[in-house]
Amino acid sequence: RFKKADAEKEYADDLEWFFIWNLLNDSAKDFQKSPYGVYGWQKSRKLLRQYFPNWRKNKHLKKSSLKFRIKIYMNYRHRPKV
Repeated sequence: RFKKADAEKEYADDLEWFFIWNLLNDSAKDFQKSPYGVYGWQKSRKLLRQYFPNWRKNKHLKKSSLKFRIKIYMNYRHRPKV
């Protein structure tokens, strides 16, 4: 929808932040509780690499607290056992 509205570039950082927040913060909580969470972790990393390869440079992430950034990076690096 953003591409069709030609607003993709204008809201790129915000969309990227939405993905970061949902995949590496909110969803991570659910992954830990589920026996199938391993696949969620893997899929989250794959989606971020595919759609937002430079997500670590997101302006909203940089403005976040150090504690939150560490949490996000640790969730991304998490290596669950299959």
